[in-house]
Amino acid sequence: MNPIINDLDKYRFENLNRTNPHIKYLEHEWSLYKYAVLERNPVIYQEIRQLLNNKNDYPVTEFYRLIDLAFQSNLTSGQVINACEHVYGYFKKIASDEEKSEYTQLIKKVKEDISALVLIKKFLYDLSVKYEQKYLMNSYYFFVDINKE
Repeated sequence: MNPIINDLDKYRFENLNRTNPHIKYLEHEWSLYKYAVLERNPVIYQEIRQLLNNKNDYPVTEFYRLIDLAFQSNLTSGQVINACEHVYGYFKKIASDEEKSEYTQLIKKVKEDISALVLIKKFLYDLSVKYEQKYLMNSYYFFVDINKE
């Protein structure tokens, strides 16, 4: 079993069983999931954002229900590219001309064949490391495809 999946289960268990629940725990969890959810289902992405707006609530069950539902969705090239664009936004102003060109080429490949997603994700992850974007480096977007586990 993938160790990241084990961590997902552990965090889910902790959040579902907290004695002192607070929205900050779900917000942190959302920071890890958000681009993976956006890639799968932008409608659910928006629903989760709305769900977390009420800072006095702790909608843990609905939060995980929506995440699970998002991961049942099939990938489409449009949704994949949208998520890539969001992630690439962290580098748009700091990427070298060579990196910008490589990104453009990889986007074209994904438009032609969604299986090129693995290439662009590796590229985006490498940029995250190079430019020290810890927020992205910790994202499940790069590591988890729950649908395939």
